[in-house]
Amino acid sequence: IYHFSELRLSYLEKTIMYLQEYGSVYLVRLPVHPKMLDIENSLMPNFNKKINQLAKSRKIPYLDMTDNNEQYEFIDGNHLYKTSGAEVSKKIAEWIIMMK
Repeated sequence: IYHFSELRLSYLEKTIMYLQEYGSVYLVRLPVHPKMLDIENSLMPNFNKKINQLAKSRKIPYLDMTDNNEQYEFIDGNHLYKTSGAEVSKKIAEWIIMMK
């Protein structure tokens, strides 16, 4: 049985705090195959709400790329084909530049 882990969220926050000592931190939810997103949403429908709260509390930007899952090709549910990976990387880089 899967359930939300407060422990994992607290370690994510600790990781963010540690990294903030050395520079800027950005949270990105990478695209996944639409069927994988359905599974993720069934297991934790409030994922984005939790991450948005964390991002707001730590004053860091959060980019959710799952709204555009259909634009990309996947090797499996999580891994992007090379061309899609390059496109996602470019979009993240442009977003980071815009955030500065």
